[in-house]
Amino acid sequence: KSHVFVVDASGNGFFKHGVTGNAFASISRPDDVAIGTMIFDTTLKKPIWWSGSERGWVDAMGQAV
Repeated sequence: KSHVFVVDASGNGFFKHGVTGNAFASISRPDDVAIGTMIFDTTLKKPIWWSGSERGWVDAMGQAV
């Protein structure tokens, strides 16, 4: 299944098929994942998302981590 991010008519965003992810230490994060992939960073102790190779991993505020 594709984990496509969808924005509805009210402007609410969600993942069409739910969110899946794994936990990694910061030093072990994968970089061969689809944009929008979420993981839990065990070093930072928070979820982060892959935004693409330009910005890399970002937190919920969009800050590179």
